[in-house]
Parts: sequence; C-alpha cells; structure tokens
Amino acid sequence: MRLLLAFLVAQNVAADPGSASYYSTDTVAQKSQIFRSYAEELGPNFDRLQQALGRAGQSLEQLELGVLLVGERGGEELKVHLDASRRKANHAFLVAQKHVSLLETDSQQVFEQAMAAVVSNYGDKLVECTRASGMGSFGPARGQKSCEGKDLSAEIAAQMDKDADLKKEVDSILAVEWPSFAVESKALDAVDVSTSADAGASEQTVSVVYLAQTFLADELAEIEAQLERSLGPIQRELRSAEEGRRAELIEQANGLRQAYEAAMSEAGERLFGAMEKPLKKKKIKVAVCPNPASMGGCPGEDVTSEVVEILKKNKRFQKALR
Repeated sequence: MRLLLAFLVAQNVAADPGSASYYSTDTVAQKSQIFRSYAEELGPNFDRLQQALGRAGQSLEQLELGVLLVGERGGEELKVHLDASRRKANHAFLVAQKHVSLLETDSQQVFEQAMAAVVSNYGDKLVECTRASGMGSFGPARGQKSCEGKDLSAEIAAQMDKDADLKKEVDSILAVEWPSFAVESKALDAVDVSTSADAGASEQTVSVVYLAQTFLADELAEIEAQLERSLGPIQRELRSAEEGRRAELIEQANGLRQAYEAAMSEAGERLFGAMEKPLKKKKIKVAVCPNPASMGGCPGEDVTSEVVEILKKNKRFQKALR
C-alpha cells in the first residue's frame, strides 16, 4: 500500500505577467513545511498498521503449518482456533485496506483541486513540469515534458504554509483514528504424538513450526510448490470458464488442496515417528505445540532448543526422515 499525501490549498497568489514559469508537484511537496510535517505524522501510523498486519500474517502462517503437520491429532479446538483467527485477520486487513484507500482517494482529489486553484492565479505563462514520479504521478500527464523558465514551486509551497485554513484541514486529517489489530493470544494444549504405551499429557513441549523449519524445510517447500504448479492452470481457466465448468474446476482445486493437506500431515507423522526413539533413549517425553508463541503457545516447559540439538546429532533420526 502507498499513501498519497495531499493538502487543501485556498491561498490566492498574484499572477506574474513576466516570462514563462513552471512548477513541479514533487518540488512543491518537498518545499512545503506543512506537507513534510503531515507526512512525518502519517508515516509512522501507516508503518505501525502495516507491521501489525505483517506480524498477524506470519503468525497465521505458522499456526496453519502446525495444524497441517499434526493433522487429525490436533482435534477440533485447534481447527476452530485457526478458522477464527483467519476470519479476524481477514476482517482487519479489509478495514485497513479501506482506511488507506479512502485516504488515498481523498488526498488525490484534494491535492489536484488545490493545486489547480493556485495555478489558475498565475495565468497561462505558468506551466507544470511533468515528471511521472511521486505526487507528480497524480492523474494524466499534463504540461510540458521539460522544465523551462523560472521554478515557482517554492513560492507556491510558501503560500501554502501561510494558510491557517490549510493547517486546520491538516490537523483534521491527522485526528482521524487509525485502525489497529493484534492476533488473539490463546494458549492451547500441546498434542501428544507418542505411540508408546505410556503416551499421555506431557509438561514439556516442542514447537512444531521450529521442528519443521529445521528438519523439513525443503520437503515442505516442494509440497507447497507442487500445489501451486497444479493450481496454476485451474486458476487461469477459472477466469473465463462458464458456470458449469467453474464448478468442475473448483472441485478439482478442492481435491488438490486435500491432497496437499494429506501430504503435509504425512510429513508430520514421519517427523514425529522419527524423533520418538532418540528422545526415549534420552528419557525425554514431549508433546508438540502447533500453536505459535505469538498466538499463545502451549502450557508447559518449552524444550524446543534442547530437543532440536539432540535430533541434529542423531544419525538414525536423520535417516528416518529421508
């Protein structure tokens, strides 16, 4: 997303009947103190929102990975947690997108109208030096492609900075509350993946995501890439398919998704099975936590680092994963 910053300019300027002059919207923005202050205040708000949504997206990706790897072992509560978190994140994204889109549209309109009002006071000898970048990219290209004559951009900016009404408009825009979002933090029970007779709840947990990133990264990337390759032709055909054919294509896509989820679950089962003997030999019993720490994690002592180091050094574990 890209914020387009704008100002309402209502300052009359005296027309100069002298030689040809020009202005640049980019330069006006750079020279205006009000504009710079406006950008400095809006920028951090946008960055905070973007970062919050980015963190939420990353947390959801980790949660989904954990859910896929533990498969049916995870139970209904884990799936409900994933679905609810997705809905909340999607709603937050739409709200943020709408907020920025409205700001973008309003800014463009206000800036274009204000600049047109100022420029009209200079007469025909003032032209716009067009450079299709930054704020100069608003609307269709206008004016000249070269800059000849006297540059009045700084003068226009100075007139803007003297306008008390403009300052009020800027303060009004800055007073609008920005949306915010954070994923819900909810601790969920770890999942017992042991097949031994003494299987049961464990007070020690291991992060499923960290295990996968350490030992299954290449395999999982290939499973995901295969899904994308298979879905590609279906997605392209869907753009122009008739209703009957669309139903067939959607069914095919659902089948591919189910196969993908099954492949992920199989990879998880192989991982959990391979780690059981090495840990049992070390007299360590753990349950795996598919819920990322950023979303509440799982109760119990996290021994992920210790377990990963043990598995890295175990040749039988490495062989079992192949």
